[in-house]
Amino acid sequence: MTNEELAIFVGNKIKELRKSRNWTQSDLASKLNTTKGTISNYEKAYRSPKKDMMFAISEVFGVSINDIFPPMDSIEINDFKEPTILANISESMSETIEIMKKLDEEHQKNILNFARFEYAQAEQAKQLEENDASVS
Repeated sequence: MTNEELAIFVGNKIKELRKSRNWTQSDLASKLNTTKGTISNYEKAYRSPKKDMMFAISEVFGVSINDIFPPMDSIEINDFKEPTILANISESMSETIEIMKKLDEEHQKNILNFARFEYAQAEQAKQLEENDASVS
C-alpha cells in the first residue's frame, strides 16, 4: 500500500466513522479542538493526521487505533524471524523485531500501524520539502 493509498484509506475511515455518528465536520473538529478545514483535509487525504491526532481521533470515536488503518492480514510479522534477514538490518531494527516476536498479534499490528504512519509522515514531509525546493 502506498502512502497515498494509506492516506486515502484513513481519510475515508474518518469520514465513515464521523457519518455513522451523524456528526458534521464541524462537530468532529470541535471534539478534536481543530478546524473544519483540517477535518476536510484529512477526509480528502490532502493531509494526514499526526500521531497525537490519530490517537485523539480513535478516542473520540471510541475505537482502537487499528480500526482506522487497513487490515494487516497480508503482512506476517513472523516473516522477520529468518536469521538471514536479521543479519542485513540495523541493530535497532533487530531489537524491534525481537520485541515484536514476543508480543501477541494485536500488539504487533499496533506497532506495524505506527511504523506505517511514521513512514507516511516522513514521506509527506520529504515531498513538501521537495515541492518547496522546486518553487524556490
